[in-house]
Amino acid sequence: MRYPLDTQVLLWIFGESYKLTATTKENDLFVSKASFWEAAIKVNIGKLKLPFTLGE
Repeated sequence: MRYPLDTQVLLWIFGESYKLTATTKENDLFVSKASFWEAAIKVNIGKLKLPFTLGE
């Protein structure tokens, strides 16, 4: 199955994957470009700090 992800789950994939269930890890995941856009906006206004750059 394919599951669309929201921005929070996208951030968990890259930084806190231990929060994802085994079922989530075993399926195809779909991420909207809007999730990357939302994360970039929050980084730029200082509401989100990431241990990596979005370009990575």
